[in-house]
Amino acid sequence: MALTADAVIIGAGAIGCSIAYQLAKEKIKVAVVDKGEIGREASWASAGILSHASSGTSPYARLCRASREMFPALSEELRQIAGMDVEYRESGGLYPFFTEKESVELDGYFQAESSRGIAVEKLDSKELKERERAISPEALGALYWHGDGQIRSPRYVRALAAGAEHLGATFVLGRPVAGFLRAGGRVTGVSASGETISAGITIIAAGAWSGQVGSLLGYPLDVGPAKGQIVLLETPPSFIRHVIHAGEFYIVPRRDGRIIVGATVELAGFDKRPTAEGVRLLLEQALRVIPALAEHSFVTAWAGLRPYREGGLAIGPIPGVEGVYVATGHHRNGILLSPVTGKLIKELIVDGKPSLAVEKFQL
Repeated sequence: MALTADAVIIGAGAIGCSIAYQLAKEKIKVAVVDKGEIGREASWASAGILSHASSGTSPYARLCRASREMFPALSEELRQIAGMDVEYRESGGLYPFFTEKESVELDGYFQAESSRGIAVEKLDSKELKERERAISPEALGALYWHGDGQIRSPRYVRALAAGAEHLGATFVLGRPVAGFLRAGGRVTGVSASGETISAGITIIAAGAWSGQVGSLLGYPLDVGPAKGQIVLLETPPSFIRHVIHAGEFYIVPRRDGRIIVGATVELAGFDKRPTAEGVRLLLEQALRVIPALAEHSFVTAWAGLRPYREGGLAIGPIPGVEGVYVATGHHRNGILLSPVTGKLIKELIVDGKPSLAVEKFQL
């Protein structure tokens, strides 16, 4: 079987589906190919945190903030086009501190964010307790980001895919890419388990598998898996009201009372098994911040493989390989960065010039 498209996207996670949606809105004929199902890898495993706390003026921080600001309009757009509620909500984000040293460190973030007009407060212990009743009495205070929020990641990715399909995109699922089609020095599509998809543009957005796809192309993308374990607990609704951050760990309350606790970062290859040590570590961190969670039910644990690249995020054309773009290396911020990544790849292809600086992220 053979398909013809204007652009073929390798990967049906949050990044690939966001690119497909943005291109389809421009009436570009898109085909998305994936070895599995829509959004079933890192996107499915994600807690869906949408944070403003990307302090600084670096290109990466600006990219995170720009993408975060796209979610309110995008979530409503997907409701209209795809008919799906992605459960976007601004629940606010708390960053509690337990020592004076932590207080001083977070004060630097407070000063920097306040100077940029970000809605952030520094709370003392009493104010923190008023915001989050279940917080540990050991907490001395917290920073509070008003606009921080969350989205239901699996629903969000399915909505992007449904929106793209509604606008004409085609999804070819359960077919791993086996090679690339070429005409002279240009890549003209992909072959995938007996299917050929011809396209003028090819986009690699295969998450943790992008390195493997790059090797088929003969280009070293240097992207691999970073395992992130997550625990799910069950409490009454509104037991916790805010997204809570504790160093590299987080606690995310869903509307139905379920609580996501994450996440480890392990360079353990393509092993997605949750481990006793990973669960222990996550529960230990959660109980330090919210001791009363000890009284509630453990539901399950899982792990996702996030795309880790030592050089960081990669967005743009692949040098010396005509017709191929890459969007990978998002690591722990794939959901957060998916709207702006889709927008930038669309702009590079359609306009030849992005609306935000991407030189830092090009190969």
